[in-house]
Amino acid sequence: MRACLLLESRVELEKAWFHFFQEMVPKFLDGLTDDELKKESKNEAKNDALSGIIKALKCLVSRVPDQEEVIKSLEIFRLKMILR
Repeated sequence: MRACLLLESRVELEKAWFHFFQEMVPKFLDGLTDDELKKESKNEAKNDALSGIIKALKCLVSRVPDQEEVIKSLEIFRLKMILR
């Protein structure tokens, strides 16, 4: 019984923390201008860095059950940022 309560509280804690990152990281990255992105890195390095950040975020979000839609939207966001 106690293990079940601990598991539930862990899942709720992960939901709260990961929801914050799931919302804030894409907003921050999307808020960067094209000039800011170009200034910080070359094209290929930019794509690698953005992909790495978003893939890490997808990995975190995948730890919370029933987040398939969020993971799909993060992948679409990753592709959109690469094409920018």
